[in-house]
Amino acid sequence: MRPVSIGGLAAGGDAAPLVIAEIGINHNGDLEHAKRMIESAHRAGAAMVKLQSFQPDSFMKSDLPYYDNIRRLSFSFEQHEELFSFAKKSGIALFSAAFDTATADFLDQMGAPAFKIASMDCNNIPLLRHVAKKGKPVILATGMAGMDEVNAAVHAIRGAGNTQLVLLHCVSDYPANIKQMNLNVMRTLAERFDLPVGLSDHSEGLHASFAAAAMGAALIERHFTMDRKMAKIFPFSDHAISIEPAELEELARYCRSIRAMQGSGEKSLTKNEADNRNNFRRGLFASRPLRAGETVTPEMLIALRPLRGLSVAEWDGVIGKKLAHNVNERDPITPADLA
Repeated sequence: MRPVSIGGLAAGGDAAPLVIAEIGINHNGDLEHAKRMIESAHRAGAAMVKLQSFQPDSFMKSDLPYYDNIRRLSFSFEQHEELFSFAKKSGIALFSAAFDTATADFLDQMGAPAFKIASMDCNNIPLLRHVAKKGKPVILATGMAGMDEVNAAVHAIRGAGNTQLVLLHCVSDYPANIKQMNLNVMRTLAERFDLPVGLSDHSEGLHASFAAAAMGAALIERHFTMDRKMAKIFPFSDHAISIEPAELEELARYCRSIRAMQGSGEKSLTKNEADNRNNFRRGLFASRPLRAGETVTPEMLIALRPLRGLSVAEWDGVIGKKLAHNVNERDPITPADLA
């Protein structure tokens, strides 16, 4: 499958997994705190930073018990402009999940390098088509969706003329049980749709993210917080399931190195391995003083480090041979010692 270019960064193929730090609503409605989070994510090595951009009345009823809390965690378009400008000056790409068409239009004007579609909108065909027609990469989370719904979503995006699509496997539990992560779904999605696939990880810790990266994930998305303890103050946010700066740094470092660690798959020796063979491998040595003319038997040999003379791997070829020379006890057996 071909990789998708997001803001000049490759997602998929042989590229290292892109690490997305999702600020989401963990800015607590505080613009300056959001800026600090962008800076922190950049220092930690995230490839991109993501927001959640919405107008509350466009996707939820006002009589829901948590409406006011969510409304307080939304930023105006003017505040978004300030954040996009700040991220650009900071040197990190900023994009967002669009929850309605007007916000998608605004994000497009802001130069967002991609659009995220949250799991809740995986079946929102009108929004999918609207975003897809922008011609920018679409990152589609598939939490809560059956394969038929994923198929319909992919069909809608491709039908709108957009082939720049990355799918995210996602388990929409908060936190997601590590035993229910079902990471092999990434392979299923990749094979079914021939698309780059990543993970939107809501589990605790970094184990699932590490495993996904090792399995070939195109990108890893994690909710990001400056301090998980903020969950006590902002219970309607995502602080509790988020990773902190030190964890983000560890994840980013791992993802940058994973493809190099995986290598080509060809069984070959490193230069140091080749150099170390003579020191770590065993050679054949005389277990007692040996006389010329004797026939070599197993009892006459001992395998010792370091490899000098004949290797222990040549054991079978040495047994039964006659000695051409005397060999002192604990001296190596060389080809010249055999008749």
